[in-house]
Amino acid sequence: DRDVRFEYSLPPENVHAVLRRLALTIPSGPGVIVANDWIELALTSIHDTGRAVFAINHGDMDFYYNLAVRHQETIDAFVTYTEQMARRLRTLLPDREESIFLLPYGVDIPRTVRQPKPGPLRVLYVGRLSRDKGVFDLPFIDRRLRDLGVNPVWTVQGGGPDAAELRAAWSDRLDVRWFGQ
Repeated sequence: DRDVRFEYSLPPENVHAVLRRLALTIPSGPGVIVANDWIELALTSIHDTGRAVFAINHGDMDFYYNLAVRHQETIDAFVTYTEQMARRLRTLLPDREESIFLLPYGVDIPRTVRQPKPGPLRVLYVGRLSRDKGVFDLPFIDRRLRDLGVNPVWTVQGGGPDAAELRAAWSDRLDVRWFGQ
């Protein structure tokens, strides 16, 4: 019912002080905490918020599985988006099978692989144009591809706080198509 931006910096801040501040942003009463990463899970492990906790497993990586195992006592439900990740969670947490939910992506992934076609390599970036998403790697990737003799055709779909800076960093490519948000 609301969106709160919570900023912290580890270090220099102390983890317990950060978690205490984060706990103060949660109003009393019923609700759900959707945990996307370790900080929300650390919060729910140390502070009883009185809310249900849904942990999103964002990737088939040990980091996310270790978070699930380490914080399983405070997690009410696990949500993941591939069969492989759901199987791995069920293997790691066999007594939690009923609380592991598979919500696959809304786009079907075809079983057949596309075949190469003549013409330029078409590259599409869709997402928030923010430094933390790694968007400033795109001009470097473009330059490396061109150094290898590949001249990609880029389409960038998205907006964000670093859109203007990214355009400036990529000013040598006038043919990048920018479609905004």
